Amino acid sequence: MCAASLHATGWRQGTYFSYVLDLPFGRLDDNDEPVSDSAQHVQWIVATQDCDLSDLAVDLAQPAVELRPVHAGSDAGQGGIRSNKFRLKKGLYTLGDDPRLHVTPALLHRLVQKGLNRELIELRGAFQEWLGLRYKRPAVPDGVQVQLAKAVADQIRPMPAEIADNVHDVLMVIELKRNRVRYSVFAAIHEETHAEAVRSWLMDALSKISSELGALERLEAVTIRRLPWNIVQDGFSVDASDLTWRKTKTS
Repeated sequence: MCAASLHATGWRQGTYFSYVLDLPFGRLDDNDEPVSDSAQHVQWIVATQDCDLSDLAVDLAQPAVELRPVHAGSDAGQGGIRSNKFRLKKGLYTLGDDPRLHVTPALLHRLVQKGLNRELIELRGAFQEWLGLRYKRPAVPDGVQVQLAKAVADQIRPMPAEIADNVHDVLMVIELKRNRVRYSVFAAIHEETHAEAVRSWLMDALSKISSELGALERLEAVTIRRLPWNIVQDGFSVDASDLTWRKTKTS
């Protein structure tokens, strides 16, 4: 008799749970020699697709399931489908550049047998989109346009909690039209009722940016489902964590 699949026993892409596991990574030791290391982590989310979970038997002893670390804290305020950071829900987020952990289906099944509490995040569809877009990220424009991108990030970064709690992501597109830099900003919000408050705050924040850097052509606050597809495909997150400034040894 064949064993049940992980999918049949309730595991899905976007399943969140807590359990202490070692997260392996490679680094240089004090003598600049490559070594393997690990750090304990507690909170996780399943990144493996549902179709693959359907093919994985619960007794499989091969590390076939990808887990992403989940972080908790007040820093979870911003982050969305085009950001390095994805906000799973208030107070919890995951990072695109974190190490990943691969575990066996047998381990996950045993955790359930031991009474593991797990939940499926409400923003599962957006999480799936975010995972796919991690491999197709538009670069921040070069030259003078990068000054505009930084200026927008600087103005949006201090977003107050009452606004940030209603915003899933803020996306930006920069274009050169009629010999002038122009930009559009789209806030992806959770509920349509928050649109006017979010748009008003953004308009005030963006009004502080010098027109010499670029002209604001369009500003919208819409639910995730109403985001124009070209913005999802071609825009980049103005969350400062996503702008592609080079990371250094001390950053």
